[in-house]
Amino acid sequence: MDDGFVVDLTSVSRNDQTPYFQDVPNPGSNNELYSFNPCSGFTEGTGSCSDVTLCLITVSGPIKQYKYLGSKNTSSFSMNDNIIDMYYSDGDGGTSSVVHISCNDGTLGTFFEPKGSTGGPYVSLL
Repeated sequence: MDDGFVVDLTSVSRNDQTPYFQDVPNPGSNNELYSFNPCSGFTEGTGSCSDVTLCLITVSGPIKQYKYLGSKNTSSFSMNDNIIDMYYSDGDGGTSSVVHISCNDGTLGTFFEPKGSTGGPYVSLL
């Protein structure tokens, strides 16, 4: 971060082009899955999820659609109390996402919980 604070997320990231958190269901939706790998890009499916950090997969029967939500090249960080916010954009200004990272509860890396979008940015908890 700009103030010299270091956020090391390598313990929840892979370097083999696969996401650490893969196809995690959004509890608020019956057709949304999310994949996330904070430190290295991954490729999943076909289409726009190539060398990404965050990907949305929408499932409709046997059909899966992949949507690029951000990469490490489009990320920025901020800190609010004990929560680190990782912001991502699709690079075209059309889609924004935020991953809230809790630094207090000792659960880093044990879960990734997508919350989806309600007209604003796509939100997830780590």
